[in-house]
Amino acid sequence: SIGLSTLYRNLNHEFYKTWVGLFDRENPNLTRGYLQLSCFIIGPNERPPVHAQDEDFGDDVDAVDSDEDDDAIARRIESIKRAQGIMQVSTPDVIDKSYQMTVIVARAQGLPKMDSKIAKEGTVNPFVSARINGCVLTTAHKNNSAHPKFNSKLQFPIFYPILNNKITMRIWSRHAGLKANMFIASIPEHPDPLD
Repeated sequence: SIGLSTLYRNLNHEFYKTWVGLFDRENPNLTRGYLQLSCFIIGPNERPPVHAQDEDFGDDVDAVDSDEDDDAIARRIESIKRAQGIMQVSTPDVIDKSYQMTVIVARAQGLPKMDSKIAKEGTVNPFVSARINGCVLTTAHKNNSAHPKFNSKLQFPIFYPILNNKITMRIWSRHAGLKANMFIASIPEHPDPLD
């Protein structure tokens, strides 16, 4: 997951040949592999970012100069094969820094009554979910409370480089016997300054 706002704030609105670690949702502290990616954002009347010619992947094998020594020729052929994706690369040079992010959910006020045929009218059993980089954690639910005190600490593993700086917070109502929880509200991405 790459956050568009993160990408837009980056130099030239792009990631260029950036190595990122791949992590398992079940064990986010274990690196499962690496992915090299390039992506950019352009707006109307903007041009894509341009890089030097030697940065681009080439596929001309006959670009080898016959005056080069054997070692130089072998290195150039290896470079061309790598650029074409033929050769398996070793572990890339990735900055492997890990952090812990803590989200503290204190309380909520004035939650609406749940008007449902299945749920008992006027009850709300709220809990909060937080989603960061594909990892979702939730607070415990509170029974029949429009003004719950959660006092919960949610701790997320965060790895550098951070490609998605988005935190999605939602509040739900849990009802026994339902297959799905009932969505109540979320924190807007662009809050209204008048609220």
